[in-house]
Amino acid sequence: MGSKTPEEELDEFLAAQPTWLQKLLQYDLRLTAGENYAALQADLQEELWNSRAEYERLCQRVPARWREYCKKRKRTLGVFAPTSKPGRPRKDALAEEATLLYQAGRNHQQIARQFKEKYRADMTPDAIRKLIASRRAVSKPEKT
Repeated sequence: MGSKTPEEELDEFLAAQPTWLQKLLQYDLRLTAGENYAALQADLQEELWNSRAEYERLCQRVPARWREYCKKRKRTLGVFAPTSKPGRPRKDALAEEATLLYQAGRNHQQIARQFKEKYRADMTPDAIRKLIASRRAVSKPEKT
């Protein structure tokens, strides 16, 4: 006989776990009184912590189950579930200040020098120009 499929491995892993742990691994928080009692008797955090990594590893090999798992995790954890890698922070406050300084009559060189002194930001005049231009494109008033 051939080797097991990833889905069969995942199902076998779940079948080997107690029902309360199966439910918690799948973010099904509706435990019966008996399951809740059994979970409290076991070292809940330790069991869940050890099993979660293995469950996720097996689950990632079955795309449909992984998508379902991620949806349930996000729905259950809400904003605490990481959705993607964080990017660089936005520079909205710097852009607004640079725009105000530019409108007050300062040139890009002066603004860059002031930001270097005030924020220790190593920005060139060209970077200031691009920062102002990028926010100007976003906030264009609509024509009526």
